[in-house]
Amino acid sequence: MIETNPKSQEQFIYDANFGNYYDKYACMCVMISLAKEWQSGGYARLKALFDHGYHGFARKCI
Repeated sequence: MIETNPKSQEQFIYDANFGNYYDKYACMCVMISLAKEWQSGGYARLKALFDHGYHGFARKCI
């Protein structure tokens, strides 16, 4: 979240998706966050989140 270099951000996102299992903490956090959002508002809540795009999503998950 503190990285400002776009290339480094892309690498972190890539590693979080395709890296070693133990390096996928970010993906696991997002999955838990999305599950909580679904519990509170169902599919309509998830659609609203996705409609806003991914920018700033990490901050919303913590």
